[in-house]
Amino acid sequence: MDWLVNHGRFSTLARWGNDFCEFVYKNFPKWNLWFTSSYDLQEAGGNAIHEIAFTIAIRNEMIREMMRRGIDINTIGSRLSPVLGVNRDFFEEIAKIRAARRIWARTMKEEFGATDEKALCLRFHVDVSGANFTRQQPLVNIARGAIGTLAAVLAGSMGIQTPSFDEGWATPTEEAVRLAIRTQQVIRYESGAARVADPLAGSYYVESLTSQLEGRIEEMVQQIEKAGGWIKALESGWIHGQLTEGLLDIQKKVESGERPVIGVTHFQIPPEEDFKPEVYAPDTSDVEEYLREYKQFKEKRSYRNLKEKIKNLQGAAADPGKNLIPYVFEALEADATFPEIIGVMRMNDGLEYDWAGERDFPF
Repeated sequence: MDWLVNHGRFSTLARWGNDFCEFVYKNFPKWNLWFTSSYDLQEAGGNAIHEIAFTIAIRNEMIREMMRRGIDINTIGSRLSPVLGVNRDFFEEIAKIRAARRIWARTMKEEFGATDEKALCLRFHVDVSGANFTRQQPLVNIARGAIGTLAAVLAGSMGIQTPSFDEGWATPTEEAVRLAIRTQQVIRYESGAARVADPLAGSYYVESLTSQLEGRIEEMVQQIEKAGGWIKALESGWIHGQLTEGLLDIQKKVESGERPVIGVTHFQIPPEEDFKPEVYAPDTSDVEEYLREYKQFKEKRSYRNLKEKIKNLQGAAADPGKNLIPYVFEALEADATFPEIIGVMRMNDGLEYDWAGERDFPF
């Protein structure tokens, strides 16, 4: 957690994120901000309620910080987009996102005073869960991906990432990636599922489930707000505890058979009968060439200029009143690498320059 909060304040890395958002809002009017990925929260153990409640809580924290920096709520809201996850429960995932849209619009208007319709609209991208893709009987993952993608479409997603069926084995092959894309295209162009917005509206089950989830999500958001907001909830360990309990609960249900996993807990086949996909293997010569080029890149840099820009970044990091982004840009123009910039941020919070402890600060 030290990358996000540090002694009751935003860590330098988290501050960098806020500085980036401010810089984008003030300098790049056509950019939209993907401010959080609840897909990561989902795969860390969060259920449908956690995922949306945590997303809203993170949004609230971010909005307050941007408004403190003088940015209008309609500007903030009209260009804010989260990445959501779609898990295995088809109707719950759709209802979860429908509930999120309701809460998003209502709270943007009532809590933050947004008036622009664009600021009330939840625009989001969906990552279909790759954690559900199994190594056993990998072709079954094609069905999992198709069902998850369809759920995302019916929930109104504006962009979708469908995992490739062989991700339980290795980095996907080109053929597997193409099949994932074709899955989306069949749903988009052949099925008619994307022909109308919110096609499940009016279904008793979907509407009832949406309202149930909406109420429980709002309760959790209020719980976080009463605890002092997202940062305080993180610092207290409550967020981590919720996710850890969620992971343990999932594993227990899988092991007991309450949560079936086709090909793993149910309908297994002998390993010798199972389909073995082609496993992607990178060309080692490409890796060697990259390493050579990277070494040459570092050797050709002007060390004096780079050191000056890194020192400027260090000074800015030590001054909470400065926006870090112009100094990051200067360092990048001087050919600083991403780990070098991250190292400066870490050191400002009293952490090791290198998270793995393998390299010393070179400047």
